[in-house]
Amino acid sequence: MLEPRHENSGDQKVLAQSDGKVLVTVRPVGSAGIRRYQADGSLDTGYAQNGTFVTPYFVRTMALQTDGKLIIAGSELGGKWLVQRLNPNGTLDTGFGVNGRVTSVFPDTSGRLSYGATPSDSVVQTDGKILVVGASAFEQVSGRYYNFSQRELALARYNSDGTPDVTFSGDGLLTDAFIRSSENYLNQPNAVAIQADGKILVGGLARVESSVEQERFDGGALVRYTPGGTRDPAFASGGVALFINNGPAPCAGIAAVALQQDGKILVAGPYSSGTLNNVYQACAHRLQPSGVQDTSFDPTPARTSSGQAILVQPDGRVLFGLHNMVRVWP
Repeated sequence: MLEPRHENSGDQKVLAQSDGKVLVTVRPVGSAGIRRYQADGSLDTGYAQNGTFVTPYFVRTMALQTDGKLIIAGSELGGKWLVQRLNPNGTLDTGFGVNGRVTSVFPDTSGRLSYGATPSDSVVQTDGKILVVGASAFEQVSGRYYNFSQRELALARYNSDGTPDVTFSGDGLLTDAFIRSSENYLNQPNAVAIQADGKILVGGLARVESSVEQERFDGGALVRYTPGGTRDPAFASGGVALFINNGPAPCAGIAAVALQQDGKILVAGPYSSGTLNNVYQACAHRLQPSGVQDTSFDPTPARTSSGQAILVQPDGRVLFGLHNMVRVWP
């Protein structure tokens, strides 16, 4: 087991290296960063500074390159979107971006500039380009006051050296809304996956709100983009597959996305009864490559849980990670 430490881990991320060493995001008191453990669970004191690369922000996501370098991303104080890269020994790779740092500011679909952006997931493509997904918040002016509740999907693609990939959405940056109503919109992308053909899947929370509280609907949304950064109209309905909490494919949000070898798409997240005494359970669905639900896949939901992660085994079995247990479905 990893050696115990008393700390507020929050939404901790874990990555296993090919040599068996394990990278973990940590939030010790007064700082945060990346810690590496040996395969036997002991702290790898040769990594970074005595086993930990300390950051002035919470690391929200990390992704390994084939050369062993590590992409990390989070939000600095003030909400600035920040991506960095570490060498295999845990030192900062100063050849990435400017002195090892890349920052991005997203315009929303109405042209306003972001007042803060938070990465949530990342992946390194087979060509070495780096995708980072998250949410960007925008102001809504009402007299002298600001409403920071408006959020949109934020997706950035960088070249392997950290420069923006201008072949993606024109400038390397994309903002989009899962669902938009006349009253408000709120989006929280949580997961990104790359298909074999280079198309990009982003899953998360979509919420439609009206001025009447009873008319608010939470659900999951899965959006597919072309490699160039436009919605793929051939996927589901206009590029978006929805899993509305009270609909035929119930889900209160998508937390994880994974691909099977046959191209089918797996999603997992939470589901709630929607009553005053909510009964939470995990939701899990499988889609055909076209975005149509695969009704032959119908796992028994795990009550008092929430789907958080998916792993497809080489034998085709699927592991779903829950907040309080793990179940295996064939």
